Amino acid sequence: MRGETRSSFASSSAATKRRCGASFTRASWRGYRTRRLGGSGSKAEPSFCTLFSQVSFVCHSHFSLVMCFSMTKSFTLTCCVPLILMGARYYYSRKVIHSYLDHALHTDMADIEAYYMKPTGSCFWVAVLDGHVVGIVAAQGREDDNMVELRRMSVDSRYRGKGIAKALGRRVLEFAVRNNYAAVVLGTTAVKMAAHKLYESLGFCRTGQSEDYRLPGMSRSMLERLFFQIRYSRYRLQLREE
Repeated sequence: MRGETRSSFASSSAATKRRCGASFTRASWRGYRTRRLGGSGSKAEPSFCTLFSQVSFVCHSHFSLVMCFSMTKSFTLTCCVPLILMGARYYYSRKVIHSYLDHALHTDMADIEAYYMKPTGSCFWVAVLDGHVVGIVAAQGREDDNMVELRRMSVDSRYRGKGIAKALGRRVLEFAVRNNYAAVVLGTTAVKMAAHKLYESLGFCRTGQSEDYRLPGMSRSMLERLFFQIRYSRYRLQLREE
């Protein structure tokens, strides 16, 4: 059965590669430093625009404006409240995203070779189109539970819609099959349905969801919790029964 799965992944990946025209290669230590590519949906690559659109803004209802006016009796102050709240939302969203990017660029993305290329059961790939890196993805093995985690999937926003993200995802699945992992898991903060449909098209099933996820690098102050909330979804693809 595993052989059939491997063949299916390989043929589908080859077809996707022909459609998008990109080549996919393991990231050798040639100085590949990750640019801030727009994310295609995995947990590891939330761009500022993507995450900013996911913020759950809790003080935007008409009721809040009515309450403000009833308390202050001031049209001027009531009109200023939405601007103040939007400014606070922007400030804390920007602060959280920058903290997240700083954390990523000082951990695994600071030394791809040490985190993904040297450890057994892990790997990192880049998608190259016309001599430019247009996408990345990582596979991080978890030997304790015989799973591999799909991480850092990201595609340059200028090259989306060409099948690159799906081809990158299939690279991870093929890698997992070749290395006899039992399952592939991932987490995503993507708000766009296209990202979730991508994972489902690859065979993943949603296994859980958290409404108050804490991004790496967040301080979790009261104001951050008020102005920045993000939904985190977990997916799993079972390759074989153990």
